[in-house]
Amino acid sequence: MDQFQPCSEQDSLSVSEPEGVDQSASQTRSHAFHPKTDGKALLSLVRSGLTFARPDEGVPRAWREAIEQLTQELEIDASWVANTSSPATLLQRARRAVGADSEVQAPVFAPWRVMSPTLFQSSQPREAAAGAKWVASYLFDFGPACSANDGLVDIALMSPALEVCISDDANIGALPRLSVLADMMRAAASEGRKNLAVVVREAARATLATRLLGFDMSLNALSLEVEFISIEEAVMDIQSGAFDWDAIIAMPDLRGIVFGMLAQNAGVSGPWPMLWFGQSRTLRLVTRESLTGASKFDTLDATVLSQALALTARNTGHHYAARRFYESWAAMRELGIVTTGRGSSQPYVNQIDEAAFIEQAIRALSSQTRPLPSWRGLACEDGEARKAERPVRLSLVN
Repeated sequence: MDQFQPCSEQDSLSVSEPEGVDQSASQTRSHAFHPKTDGKALLSLVRSGLTFARPDEGVPRAWREAIEQLTQELEIDASWVANTSSPATLLQRARRAVGADSEVQAPVFAPWRVMSPTLFQSSQPREAAAGAKWVASYLFDFGPACSANDGLVDIALMSPALEVCISDDANIGALPRLSVLADMMRAAASEGRKNLAVVVREAARATLATRLLGFDMSLNALSLEVEFISIEEAVMDIQSGAFDWDAIIAMPDLRGIVFGMLAQNAGVSGPWPMLWFGQSRTLRLVTRESLTGASKFDTLDATVLSQALALTARNTGHHYAARRFYESWAAMRELGIVTTGRGSSQPYVNQIDEAAFIEQAIRALSSQTRPLPSWRGLACEDGEARKAERPVRLSLVN
C-alpha cells in the first residue's frame, strides 16, 4: 500500500480578509503584529486559510460544531463569507463591478445537503450551483471496515450537467459539450488517475469517441487510458468486479445506475462527498450524494464532512489542510472505527456515533505510526507539488 505523500503550498500574495467574513466561524487565525505607525499604513504578513461561502439555509449546529472542532484542533485557518450565488445586494454588485469583491472565489460548502444521482435524469437539480458544468463524487474507503476485495476503493464518478448536453442527432441522443468532457478528463488526470471509463448508450459510443479525439489533440498527451463503454457492459463489469477504472464519466441519465452498482460493489451504503465545478474547473458547491436522496440536514456524517473538507481544501489550493483533514479521518478507519453514516458489515469493527468520531479523530492522528494509503482525490499536479507548506498573505495595515 502506497504511503500518503503530502503536498505543500508556496508563500503567496493575496488581498486581506474580504468584508462579510463571519469572525465567529474563523478558527486558529494568526494575527499580524501592528506597531504604532503615526497613521501610516504598513505591510504585514498574516496566514491565509480556507474560505467557505455560507449556504442560504445556514450551517446546521452539529455540522458547524464539528467543523469548528476539526479546524481548531488541526490548526487550520477557516472562515465563512456570504453566499454570492444568492441575489446580490446593491453594495455587492458595486464591489463586483470594480473587481473589489473577492468572495466570488469561495465555494458554497453544504455537505449536509443530500443529492440523488437519479435527479440528473430529467433536469439540473434545483439545489445545484449556478453555473455548474459538471460534478464529481468520490468513493474512497480502506482498512478493516472496507468491503472491497483488495481492502481499498478509490474511484471518482463524474458527470456533465444536463444543461451542457446537446442533442443534434435523434439516433444517439444528447451528448455533452466536448469542452466539458475534456475538463473532466483533465481533472481525472490531475489526480493521477490512470484508467477512465466513459459510460454512454451503445448508439452514442463511437460518435462521442470520434468527436472527442478530433476536438483537442492535447488530450492525447494525458497519462490516461480512456475506454468508451456502453451502460450494459459497464453494469456487467462492475457487477463481476472485472474492471480497473479509477475514474468514470457517466452520462446524466446513466449516473444513478453506475452510482448504485459502484456502491454495491464496494459495500459502501453511506453518501459520498460531491463537488460541483464551473468554468475552468472552478469549485462552486460541495454537497453529498446518496441513492436514498434527501435526508435530515442536521444529521452529522463524520466521513462525508472530513472527506468534503479535504477535497475542498485541495481544490482551492490548500494542500496542507487537505492532508490534515484526510489523515485525521484515515487514522480512525485504519483502526476499524466506523459510524452510522459509513458503517460496515465486516467483522472486528467498532461503531461509534458521528460526533465521537470527530472528537477521537484528533487523538488517533496524533498517535498514528503506520503509513496511510494515498488518496488520488488529494493528489497534486506537478506545479502544485513544488509549493511550500503554509502560505502567507500580504495585508495592508492602517
